[in-house]
Amino acid sequence: MSLAESATKYRYNCPRMTEENILDIKMGRHPLQELCVSTYVPNDCRLAGGINAVETGSEASGQPVQFASTILLTGPNFSGKSVYLKQVALITYMAHIGSFVPAESAVVGITDKMFTRLQTRESVSRVFTSDPPCGGSL
Repeated sequence: MSLAESATKYRYNCPRMTEENILDIKMGRHPLQELCVSTYVPNDCRLAGGINAVETGSEASGQPVQFASTILLTGPNFSGKSVYLKQVALITYMAHIGSFVPAESAVVGITDKMFTRLQTRESVSRVFTSDPPCGGSL
């Protein structure tokens, strides 16, 4: 019930699960971060493993769909790298548990592992001792 209510309230969409080794997220959003900031810019993620690095399908433009097999994510402090990594992991996880996801569309391949290292102090979900996160209750 909670997942269904959140999906309606926050405009989540049904992901398409596939046995292909791909992850294609369009206009993905971090489910908590977008509630905590005044402006949130949705992000895409397009990854494939193995021989799927170049997909033969085509988009509306008729061009072949290109997938990367790895992403090297760099940038200055507080530029959103950790939020992006968490967003992709959360969308993948939510799709696997049968939830709608915070994205315009998502194609999620069967995933058995997610690896990342994020420091706790960078988390938007840390415990606050004085004020609640985001200046109010969620």
